[in-house]
Amino acid sequence: MKKLLIMLMALMLVMLSFTACGDDDDNGGGDGGSGGSSDTGNGSGAGDTGSGDSTACQHTNTTVTKPRVPGTCTDRELTAEITCNDCNKVIQAQEEGKRDYDNHCKYPEGNFTFTAAVSPTCTEKGNGPKVQCKHCNKILDMGVAIDALGHDWVANAEVPATCTRPGSTGGQHCSVCFIENPENRATVVPALNHKVGEESKLTEDTTFEAVSATCTEQGISKKYHCSLCDEDVFEYTPAKNHMEDGVSKLVKDDAFVAVDATCTEKGKSERYVCSLCGAEEFTETDMIAHNYGTVEEQAATCVAEGHKAGEKCTVCGDIKIGCEVIPVDPTAHGEKEEYSGTGVDAANVDCTHRVCTTLGEKCKDCGEVTKEPVYGDYGTNHTAGHTEVEVIIKEAACGVAGEKQFKCSECGAFILAEGGTDNKKEEIPALDCVDEDEDGFCDACGECMGHVDAEPAGAVDGKCDVCGEDMPAAEPAA
Repeated sequence: MKKLLIMLMALMLVMLSFTACGDDDDNGGGDGGSGGSSDTGNGSGAGDTGSGDSTACQHTNTTVTKPRVPGTCTDRELTAEITCNDCNKVIQAQEEGKRDYDNHCKYPEGNFTFTAAVSPTCTEKGNGPKVQCKHCNKILDMGVAIDALGHDWVANAEVPATCTRPGSTGGQHCSVCFIENPENRATVVPALNHKVGEESKLTEDTTFEAVSATCTEQGISKKYHCSLCDEDVFEYTPAKNHMEDGVSKLVKDDAFVAVDATCTEKGKSERYVCSLCGAEEFTETDMIAHNYGTVEEQAATCVAEGHKAGEKCTVCGDIKIGCEVIPVDPTAHGEKEEYSGTGVDAANVDCTHRVCTTLGEKCKDCGEVTKEPVYGDYGTNHTAGHTEVEVIIKEAACGVAGEKQFKCSECGAFILAEGGTDNKKEEIPALDCVDEDEDGFCDACGECMGHVDAEPAGAVDGKCDVCGEDMPAAEPAA
C-alpha cells in the first residue's frame, strides 16, 4: 500500500511540473503585450517575444527536401523532410518509422527468387514454382501442391527361359518408374540347363581332343553340343597350380642370392622353380620405410628448375613434405664469358661488320647475351668472299682512254689501291675510229679518217681533199 501511495505522489508532482511550464508560456504572451505598452504607450502593441509579432515567418512556402521512403521488410520507413523556402528552416525533420514486413519491393525489380516447379512422381508429391523474398528470405508462395501420380501397373511380358538364363512369367510392373508390383511379383522360371524336363539335350563330340590343364590354366576334357540352344558346352579340368597327384612341384633354388627389400620394392628371400612349367615363385619380404632427409632450397637457374626446402627419401626420392618445384628463371644466369659478337681483330673484320671496341658478356649456360658489346666503325676488309664491281668513271672514246674504279659488292664502298689511300683505278683503252659507210669520216667521232691532198698536178693546195682542213706538216726527213 505504501508503494502505491508513493507512486501516486510522484505522478502528481510530474503533472504539477507540466502545469507550471504551461503557465510560463501563457504569461510570456502577456509580458510581451505589456512590454509593448511601455515602449509605445499602446497596450495593443506586440513585443519581440510576443505571439502577436507580424514580422515572424509563417512558413507558408515550403518544399519537400527529402522525400518519404516507405518501410520495407528489412528497412525502416523514413518520413519526409520539409524545409521553408523563405527562411530555410527545416519545419519537419526526417525521422525513422516502422518496418513494413509485407513490403518486399526494395528495388524496382529483382526482389524475389523463384524456385523451379517440382514434378510429381509415382510416390512423391510435386509443387508449382516457389516465391521467396531475396531480402528477408520470407517464403511468399510455397507453390501449388501437386498430388503424387501413383503407379500405373501393367502386366509383365513373358520371358522364356533359355539353357543358360532364367525366364519369368506373370507379375506386374509400373509403366512410369518400372518398379515391380510387390503384391503381384513375377514367377521365376529356372534356366533349362540344356534339358527338357529330365532329358538332356547335350550330345558328346567324340572327335574332340582333350586339352590338358597346365599349372595356370584349366584344361578341357569333353565337348558337347546342345540341340536346344545350338551352343557348344565344355567340361573343364582345374589348373594344376604347380601340383601333381597332390604333391607340390615347386623346387627350392639353393643357389639363389636373396634380394633385400627397398622402400619401393619388396625383397626376395627364396626362389622356387616349378618342375612342370618352369615358372618362378619367390618368398617375398616387406618393403622397408623411406629414409627421409632434409633438403635445402635450391634456386632455379636460366636452364634448370629449382626446388623449395623440404624432406625427401635419400634412396628413391619420395617427397614427404615441401620440395615444390621452382620454375626455370630465364634471368637467373650463372657464370658469364666475354662476348665480342663480330670479333675484336679489326684486320679480320669485313666491311659488313663493325669493329668491337668494348667486349660484352654472355651466359655460359644458355648463351644469352647479358651485356651487349660496343662497336666502332665498319671493317675495311673487302676480300672476305666479296666481289669487285666495276664503276665506269670515264667512258673511253676514239683515241681517248677511259677510267674505271671498283666498289665492294657487299657494302658499296670504293676499294682502295693496295698499300695506298687512293681508290683502285684501271685505264680503259681508247677506241679506234671506224668508217663502215666509207665516207672518209669516223662513224663514232666524225673525225677525218686520213688527210689526203691528191688533186690533179699543179692543183695541190695543202688542204685535205676530204675534210678541207690544212694538211698536217710533213715530218722532216731523217
